[in-house]
Amino acid sequence: MNVRHKDAYPYNNLWLIVSTQLPGDSLPQSRRVELPLADSYGKWLGSGLDDIFEHRIPIQQNAILPRAGTYRFSFEQNMRQNPLPDMLSVGLRVEKAAPRK
Repeated sequence: MNVRHKDAYPYNNLWLIVSTQLPGDSLPQSRRVELPLADSYGKWLGSGLDDIFEHRIPIQQNAILPRAGTYRFSFEQNMRQNPLPDMLSVGLRVEKAAPRK
């Protein structure tokens, strides 16, 4: 996951509901995921420029996409406050893995 927020973001994490719909499935599969953004002392874990911080947080390693076709991913913030102040963006990054041996 790619997350961007301002330094004034008031929480040390972000809870998301991540839904994945596989090709041919009518209903998505959902799971709740915690994205840690700061350490126990409140120091941001991501890289920062001025008052903007960026994080790349893996939520699943070595995932296998078993079917050819279009996969649909959606995210819903699952925090107590809505909307979240000083949260700028959340996105998904998919990288091709090395060939399996």
